[in-house]
Amino acid sequence: MNIVLRKSSILATGTIFITLFLIGCSGKPSFGQDINGKFVYSSIRGEKTGTYVWEDGKEKPILMGRYSSPIWLSSGSKIACGVEGRFAKRNDNGILITDEKGSELEFIKTDSVPLNLSISKNDLKIAYSGHAKEDISVTKIMVFDISKRMNIKVFESPKKSYITQASISPDGGKVIFEMSPQNGEKIELYLIDTDGSNLKLLFAGKTPAWLPDSKHIIFLSNKIEPHKESLVDLGYFYKYNIETGELIKLRPCTRWIDYLRVSQDGKYIYYTTLAFGGTGKMVYVSALDGEGKEVQVTKPVLNGRNYSQDYNPDWFQGS
Repeated sequence: MNIVLRKSSILATGTIFITLFLIGCSGKPSFGQDINGKFVYSSIRGEKTGTYVWEDGKEKPILMGRYSSPIWLSSGSKIACGVEGRFAKRNDNGILITDEKGSELEFIKTDSVPLNLSISKNDLKIAYSGHAKEDISVTKIMVFDISKRMNIKVFESPKKSYITQASISPDGGKVIFEMSPQNGEKIELYLIDTDGSNLKLLFAGKTPAWLPDSKHIIFLSNKIEPHKESLVDLGYFYKYNIETGELIKLRPCTRWIDYLRVSQDGKYIYYTTLAFGGTGKMVYVSALDGEGKEVQVTKPVLNGRNYSQDYNPDWFQGS
């Protein structure tokens, strides 16, 4: 990839300071044959939904049906995804563990349908969000502790508020999540410990993602101050240090993106974005802190009048 990285300067802490880098993605996106590693993602193709693996420029389906938020386990040979029992010919909701061909290895039962899966380093904890079983107007964040074989409730939203994305830190200590009223007037970012303590409102923003050091997050915002205006335009990428409070304004966002994540090596961001007049959605990669071309990873698949809608990508670069 033709990507150049640029280091940012470190500013004093105490008050929030901002450094601005006007970095854009130039040139026509190229398909990702030169991308190392492999992706797993969900995709809507016409009336069908499936889970796909992309590697070496080729795509293959591994699961057909409504399996949500597929993620790689640390070995890169196993995949976890959420299962809504009624759509998967099962009696229970849960987390399905498969090999990379889609063969079932384990099923972890959960009360709610697991959405927005993320996993800590060394596969110690899996975090997910979902509607409360007893009241669907409430959403909650749960963590499955793999060593204890136990589901732990981390946070429950107020009624008529919706947790749309949540991500556990690589060290397994915290969860960053976005929450908004069901009318969508504003989206705000919150930070909480995985034991349910130290809830903190951070900013107005969306699509939060962790860097590998578990100290920094990346997110999108056009209005940083919480409880202000809604997100009405594309805004900027920001980098925030949860320990020092340093906030760095990285670059403008030139696309409407979803499912933002950071690569294992911390050098790139990847996400899905609309294409073909909003009838398709593809996976893209670009540099975190630098100039260079945006690389389109997945190719559009035409289904009738619409193109494929790829979402919830997870990138395994290698061990």
